[in-house]
Parts: sequence; C-alpha cells; structure tokens
Amino acid sequence: FVLNSGQQYAASPLAFKYLAELAISGLSPSAGPIDGHTLVRLTGGRFDEGYDRRCRFGVPPGLPLNVSAQASVVPASLDANGRDLLCVTPPTAAGAVPVEVTLNGQQYSNTSARIHTYPAPRVSSYSPSSGPMDGGTVVRLYGAYAGGVVRQCRFKSLAPGAPKAAALVPASLSTEAAHALVCVAPPFASFAGASSSRTDVQVEVTLNAQQFSSDGVSYRYFPSQRVSSVSPATGLVSGGTLVRVSGEHLFQTWQSRCRFTSANFDHIVPSTYLSPTAIQCTAPNTNGTSLLRPVLLDGSFNSTTRLHGTA
Repeated sequence: FVLNSGQQYAASPLAFKYLAELAISGLSPSAGPIDGHTLVRLTGGRFDEGYDRRCRFGVPPGLPLNVSAQASVVPASLDANGRDLLCVTPPTAAGAVPVEVTLNGQQYSNTSARIHTYPAPRVSSYSPSSGPMDGGTVVRLYGAYAGGVVRQCRFKSLAPGAPKAAALVPASLSTEAAHALVCVAPPFASFAGASSSRTDVQVEVTLNAQQFSSDGVSYRYFPSQRVSSVSPATGLVSGGTLVRVSGEHLFQTWQSRCRFTSANFDHIVPSTYLSPTAIQCTAPNTNGTSLLRPVLLDGSFNSTTRLHGTA
C-alpha cells in the first residue's frame, strides 16, 4: 500500500484475495409469490470464499453489474454444509425476475438465473367439503393458481396435540374445470391421530412447497361408512328392484349414492337415507351379470365393503 509520498510502502502488507468470476448454476425453488418470503437456495461457485454475501433481485437488462439501483438487495448466508447460498426473496413484480449474487457487496455474478414470481394463491371455493376418515376423497379447490412449479395441498389438524399436525399431498391442475386444483384427501389418522375428537381440518394450497394460501378453507372428516348386508340380494335384469343396504356410519346427504358394478357394468343411482344404519336405492337395468354393491356417500366411493348379488 502506497504512502503519501508515492514512493515508500507500508512495512506490514495487508492481504487482498482475488476471487473467480461468480456464477449461479441453479436455484430452488424456481418460483415464489410476489409477496416475497421464499427461501431460495443457490448453487454454483465457491460461495464460501466471500465476506459480504448478498443476493440481488430484479436488475433490469443492461444495468452495470456493480450498480444496485432499481434492484432489491438482501443478505445471503451459507447453508449448513458451507457450500450453497441461502437468501429470502423480497417483494417483486410478477414475472421472470433476475437473480445475482455478490461475495464482496460490490461485484455481482452475471448469469441467466431467474425466479418466476406469481400472485399468491387464493382459494375461493371448493368441493366437496367433507369426506371419510379413510381418505381418498378427490377435492377440487377453485381459485387463482397462476404460476408455480410444486403444487400441493396441506391438510392441517385444528385439534390440540395432534401428533403430526399436517399432511402434504400432491395437487394438479384440473382437466375438467378452469382455475381449479385437484388433490386427494389423506387418511385422517395419518396426521391428526386416530383418537382425535375434532374432525374438521384446514386445507390450503402451495405452488412452491413453501408459502401456502391463507383462506381458512375448512374440510370435515366423518367416520368411514361400512356396509354389511343388502336385501333383497336378487332382482330382475330390467331393474326396478328397491334395494335396502344396511351398514354403519350412514348419514343423510344430497350426494349419497349407490353404485352397482361388475367387470362389464358400472352404474350409479341416487339413494334415499333411512337411518344411520340403512339406505335404499333402486337397482338399474343390467345385462344379468354378477354385481358388486358398495355404497357411495359424499361424492366418493367410500365404502370398503362390497356385497355380491345377482340380477
């Protein structure tokens, strides 16, 4: 280091280290809501060599790399292994947002890394609102789900002391309805505990496996239905037989159905509620094949007992 005379140098030299040019080879997740708060993991070069680590989001094309104007700069830290960088996204506009890093607070990387930001997911309606404790109910959640890469539904117990608190299940965009996500309700005991007396849970969605919607969607589990007998067990192939199905945990709902099915026949008909242990329905016209008769309640084939009969 030069002294004021421009000739003599300090007797005790100070260290200055040159670093290789920075590059980002990957980031995860690659999407997050415009509200920010997404924890992003960046992989690439020797991120452990710097002393002033930062992430920069939203630099317009052509802006000098050492200028942070019109960008959001946030602190970054090494992960537990000391290799990858972690930083939390700030609020941004929707779209493909450039991401760069610096290890000295001045020079930034110059790569094509992008995080795709989207409006936070919102659930406006859903169907059905309940299902059996065995799980398996297909739930459709209608709302705004633009963007995202990892779609999931979270079923969260509202009961105090639940052993696992929540269950995450995959979700997919509906092929039958626009602006709808579809997921399958998990078994109640898998996250809420078999002895839990509170059977209403909260369902929210995420598009990046981190931030979830906060619309307070309530879903209720009810005891899974079981059917034990059918009377009569025979009927004419022309249909019209009034069939009484006995079982347990049967209750009145406008979605209650009976399903008559065999290898080459599958027909669903309305049912009439009689009591918590019985419903009745009218056998449809068949081709004379052997039939299986499980009860359908609440829009899903929830009975696990199949009853054999002949037409």
